[in-house]
Amino acid sequence: TPAANGLVPQVVAAEDLQPANALLGLSENATSVLGPAVAGVIVVGVGAGWGLAVDAATFLGSAAFLAALRVDPAVHVVRERTTSVLRELRAGWKAFSSRRWLLVSVGYFTLMFAFGFSTFKVLGPEVAEKFLGGPGAWAAISTAMGVGAIAGGVLALRWRPAHPLRAAFIMSLFGVPLTLLLLGAHAALWLIILTAAIEGVIGSFFNAVWFTAMQRSVPADEISRVTSWDAVGSYALQPVGLALVGPIAAAVGVSTTLYAAGGIFLLITVGVIAMPSVWNFDGAPGEPGQAASAVARE
Repeated sequence: TPAANGLVPQVVAAEDLQPANALLGLSENATSVLGPAVAGVIVVGVGAGWGLAVDAATFLGSAAFLAALRVDPAVHVVRERTTSVLRELRAGWKAFSSRRWLLVSVGYFTLMFAFGFSTFKVLGPEVAEKFLGGPGAWAAISTAMGVGAIAGGVLALRWRPAHPLRAAFIMSLFGVPLTLLLLGAHAALWLIILTAAIEGVIGSFFNAVWFTAMQRSVPADEISRVTSWDAVGSYALQPVGLALVGPIAAAVGVSTTLYAAGGIFLLITVGVIAMPSVWNFDGAPGEPGQAASAVARE
């Protein structure tokens, strides 16, 4: 992801960044919905071994497409000849931490993936099994999220809000927190499916505007290192959350855990929206560190 995020601005023009990111997300989400169905047909039709062979062939196809990719020769990033991993880490952290909106947002992602999505993934199937009709209910919820994610990609192709982070975080109020609260209440299946679809729309749209925000605001020589810190911050605590959700639910109850997680993340999301660095962010070049860019034109 850090490498790919740094590559996109070198392939498309600045005004096309959000549509490009939306198309990348749209293709990923569409194949995540269609892929299992196609895989099932292959396995049933010709066997699991051939299914794995087809899977391997798709990686060769991906490599062929990447080999044919041509970066704009008019843009290159000047890099020092000698460096070290620690020096790269320090440089990436300096570029990352100099932007308040990045620190605030990634802090939110850390908590969301650790305790929001983890609660959904661990306890959602439990609620579906006991109160919503079984595995078929969870399959419907998961499918709704995938379909919603495709719709979110289409939305990102068409809508470019003037304040992208403000729009994305306000939309997030109706995503994971609301789904957690409805699961805790054992709401009607159709309502949870609807909110899961909305959650998919929000997640896909959020990803497109988030990567676009970084690509527009962070210099080309810093974007991949900044994305690395974004990835570390977003996922570092997710294993901890996955490990803790089960014992917490066993101690205080499944519904109580879902209610607590949903309520807490509603408050956290409101807090992030209220931060000036997020509320006023417009994605325009010139964020802190822009002057230090080492991008040169031949």
